[in-house]
Amino acid sequence: MHGVRRTMLEEQAAAVDVPLWQVPLPWPCSNDDYEARMAGACGRAVAEGFDTIAFGDLYLQDVRAYRERQLAGCGLRPIFPLWQLPTSQLARDMIAGGLRARLSCIDSGVLDADFAGRDFDSSLLADLPHLPTHAAKTASSTASSMRAPCSARRLQWRPARCATSTASFTRISCAPYRLANQQRH
Repeated sequence: MHGVRRTMLEEQAAAVDVPLWQVPLPWPCSNDDYEARMAGACGRAVAEGFDTIAFGDLYLQDVRAYRERQLAGCGLRPIFPLWQLPTSQLARDMIAGGLRARLSCIDSGVLDADFAGRDFDSSLLADLPHLPTHAAKTASSTASSMRAPCSARRLQWRPARCATSTASFTRISCAPYRLANQQRH
């Protein structure tokens, strides 16, 4: 959905020195299959001593309620550290804190397709349209991190191919720089 390649995710995890647990999903994937696979990953987490799982949800109460329902009784307590934080201040704090990222997936119903692939920086924030509260709270975008403050190194990446659009989203396929270069030859 978000247009982030597995190789990019692996590079991001390595840059912050955290293990990456991948949960492979078939395509297409039924909700029952998704829930079964996620229950397996949660069971593994509990077996390895974890008792809490964090989500980056901001506003979507139905998504939060779904996560809470799915985790009820499994041994993992869901937390939502960003819940209802004002997005404009959160974005400014993330940039000021050293986060460097690019938008890899945007909600085409809210933002022009040209926003996909842009750096997540002060210039982007200045160019964002003023949205009614409901639209701002339901819009979805994904930023692929190139460097977080806790990163040991900066990731070099660029779009590996042109943007693709559906009725709902515009995505830029992101790859680490060395992979993007290999694909050009």
